[in-house]
Amino acid sequence: MPVQTTPDWVSNPLNIVDKIFANDSTGYQQDATMLRAAVEAAFLGRIKSDTSDYRHLVPLINGLSKEQLQAIPTNSLVRFRCMVRDERPSSYHQGFLQVRQLNSGDIKAVCAMFRDGVVLEMGEQVVAFGERGALSEMRSLKCVSLPVESAWSRAIHEHGKSTSDKPLDPSQPVLVANFFAEAGASVAVNDAVELFGLLSFDDPMLPSPERGAGDSPAISAFPVQHDEMRLNVLLYEDLLHTHPALPLDKTRILSMSREDGFSFVRVRESLMELLKFCLNGDALGAEYLLLHLISSIYARADDQAIGNFPLNLTGMPQDVTFVKRLLGTLENILTQLAVFPMSIATLNSALMAPKMTEVPGTIDNELLPGLLQLPKHTHLALDELGMDTGTLNDTGCRNLLALQKLVSDQKLDFNFLFGQTIPFLMDIPVLVLSQGKSLVNCRCIVPLSPNGAAVDCAALDEEIIWQIRQYLVTVRFLDYEIPPEMREAIVNKFVTSRKADRSISPDDLHQQLELARYMTISHGEVVLTQQRWDEVLHLESERSRRLKETGIR
Repeated sequence: MPVQTTPDWVSNPLNIVDKIFANDSTGYQQDATMLRAAVEAAFLGRIKSDTSDYRHLVPLINGLSKEQLQAIPTNSLVRFRCMVRDERPSSYHQGFLQVRQLNSGDIKAVCAMFRDGVVLEMGEQVVAFGERGALSEMRSLKCVSLPVESAWSRAIHEHGKSTSDKPLDPSQPVLVANFFAEAGASVAVNDAVELFGLLSFDDPMLPSPERGAGDSPAISAFPVQHDEMRLNVLLYEDLLHTHPALPLDKTRILSMSREDGFSFVRVRESLMELLKFCLNGDALGAEYLLLHLISSIYARADDQAIGNFPLNLTGMPQDVTFVKRLLGTLENILTQLAVFPMSIATLNSALMAPKMTEVPGTIDNELLPGLLQLPKHTHLALDELGMDTGTLNDTGCRNLLALQKLVSDQKLDFNFLFGQTIPFLMDIPVLVLSQGKSLVNCRCIVPLSPNGAAVDCAALDEEIIWQIRQYLVTVRFLDYEIPPEMREAIVNKFVTSRKADRSISPDDLHQQLELARYMTISHGEVVLTQQRWDEVLHLESERSRRLKETGIR
């Protein structure tokens, strides 16, 4: 087998940047965004095409220790799959230099973008900072590896393997991603992105292995902090999802679902059997859990998160094995799952929402991450089976309020200085596991009724598991519509039912419509039919019956 060599665009990406700049140095100095766009296009064309993806040629730095990161060759291209944790105040960089060769007197323009600094050749001297001598704004974001990524997903991304027991290294340092020439304007805190850029640690003004103390001088493009890991970003992509084998494009994702061997109906049946096995044969609980797993926020109106479908499975047996099997199964089919064991002690001590704090000895502030600071489409399971008696302190009360606001409104308040809070919009499906009434109010409560009549799915075929993983991501991208005749029939039925029973509320109709959406797309369909609507009404009727029997409201 031939040894795979590293492409020159990976080992020497700045060569490409400099060649692009040389093609129109005067024009690019007048408009740095044109240079940034040209560089993005050049590397995007190398990373992927309409039919192929070559990002695997770029070394992935997730999971590497600080020592391993420092061993990466300077100015080589790397990629980082991450979540934006915080944003630094705006800073400025010098994008272009005018350099004179002292012997000949010739002056040339040099690009200083996408790098910490420029190393001058012997006999060169900077005579001006660009044609206009102006500094350009640089956006810097603090990024961390994607939190709570499932072991199977992380292993494939990092090593190409399907399984891994290696936990994510919590000591991996925070990376500061620098965006140039108005790049990254749409990237926000909590966003999940894949960055392609040049990794650096050292101060460009200090000697390095590539440039000894007696070599040519270096000109810093912007101030850097000592021992800080930086990534000067050439290109980035929003992570629509974190599945390791699906493209980051809706059209291509849906196209893969039409390939031979994949059937929404068949995979749904396999997933139902798996979930029934986890719930000891409870088909109703499995149905609601399946619909919850494919839920997401698809719109916001009147301050409401449309698509939010938190689920409380109550009547959970006090059995560690039962809960461990359920959560283990979910981690094996979801790409990201966070589990929070709720107790008086954990609520009273945990930091749920991010909190701004002052850095001692400086005038800077930093955002301390909270447990709920998660990228969209991360699933959160609240395990209340360990809840004991006791009193919540101030921290515990604040944490419970943060959980309730996330469950109800899909918002998380970031705590800034001087008591100021800013709500951030979230998209985190929340599953609550409890024995009785939960501390967190969920609109949809399903009392479990295990009957033990489930097929043992502990050793499902790996191909089926892989298709379930694909299914759970793909269905989120299906279009959906309600035909006019169905819409009219639903409204008329609601009006008639409410006249007969005033306890029926618009919230009930809203939940039925949400369930109808998820029931439809869960079968791979995009148009609501009478059959799917009747199935939803049957589910809600059975759930209502169980709630009356258990006395839970």
